[in-house]
Amino acid sequence: MRTTDRRFIKTEKIIFNSMVDLLQKSDPESLLIDDLVNEADINKSTFYLHYQSLDQLISAIEDRLIAGISSVLYGVGESGSLEEAFKALIDWILENKKMANAVLRSSTYRFNEKIENLVKQFLKPLKPLKRNKIADENAFKQGAFVQAEVAILRIWIMDGCHFDRDVILNQCLSVAKDSYFADLLKNC
Repeated sequence: MRTTDRRFIKTEKIIFNSMVDLLQKSDPESLLIDDLVNEADINKSTFYLHYQSLDQLISAIEDRLIAGISSVLYGVGESGSLEEAFKALIDWILENKKMANAVLRSSTYRFNEKIENLVKQFLKPLKPLKRNKIADENAFKQGAFVQAEVAILRIWIMDGCHFDRDVILNQCLSVAKDSYFADLLKNC
């Protein structure tokens, strides 16, 4: 199988890293495949062996970010404290800030859905909706909670992670411990 071929894997890594670099310095909407193949020093045909489009590549980068965040959160587990989870997450972001920055600079609705779906696994389940409602208050609260936490991390990451880790930790915890969100969190 070609995905186990060392050359294929090496090229995949070059494409991935080149796209991360490009997303750091360019507007994602203006990027062309030509820009990527020049940055990666590969042929277009080589790119197309790996991906069908830049959007598919961006989705793969998003997936890798989500997988990393997921492994951190599951690593802490439900038995860990909220503070431990945020500390582990912030440390992981610091180790992977180029990728996080690239994803957030190219952020799509698709990424927002992916991150919400991941985080909702750590929130209390929603009650089934009544037939005459689009969403209930807890669904809005869940979305607001996830987006508030993402906003804090987004600002921090887009600023180059200049704020001290403890400052970001305290801001994330203050949102999580806000009385409006208290009934959403498991084991807190």
